[in-house]
Amino acid sequence: MIGTPTRGELATAALLFERGSPDELRAVTRSFVDGVATGRLGCPSVDHPLGFRCFPVLRDGLDGLCVHAWLPHAAPSITPANAVHAHSWDLTSFVAVGTLGNQLHTAREHADGRHELYEVRSTARHDEIRATGRRVDVTAEEMRPVREGTVYRLPAGAFHLSDDQVATPIVTLVLGTGRPDMANLIVDRPGQVPRRTRRTRHTPDVTRDLARSVRALLA
Repeated sequence: MIGTPTRGELATAALLFERGSPDELRAVTRSFVDGVATGRLGCPSVDHPLGFRCFPVLRDGLDGLCVHAWLPHAAPSITPANAVHAHSWDLTSFVAVGTLGNQLHTAREHADGRHELYEVRSTARHDEIRATGRRVDVTAEEMRPVREGTVYRLPAGAFHLSDDQVATPIVTLVLGTGRPDMANLIVDRPGQVPRRTRRTRHTPDVTRDLARSVRALLA
């Protein structure tokens, strides 16, 4: 699984999510992290705005495979007030370490909604956040723990909040399948001005150090 990011490798990963055992998925997660820790995989880790470290190990167009790690003392830069979001890609995730809280939300769109939807357009280094003018009311469902050894799925467009307070540290293996007809959206107060947030890409040394910390959790 470690090598050039190709459509074939992503297809193999998707099949593993469907048919692989928790032990197999955990071993694949560990192999990716080991590849980053030893420098065999040259993918700089990133501080994600939602508070986790992302290792983007495979990319092919809109699709990708990443390892996400919620580590102690890594505070999110997006506050809980506007962390409810919806991806432009179908998400399949395996929880390799810890327990992740996942809370679905229903967004009802109408002219007098208390919140507004903002589109997020991401590059490797920045997130451009712009108002859509669409007003919504958002209702939260019960927070559901996703426990170690479990695969969970979220379709593109599903509003949710991932909470790392159930247990930390947490490590997940995430497969994203892009939907070109969908947009990345977050929920925030109405009337926010357009803004840009910077994604911190780590140096090779920092990336390897972080990967070693994650590898120790997977030992």
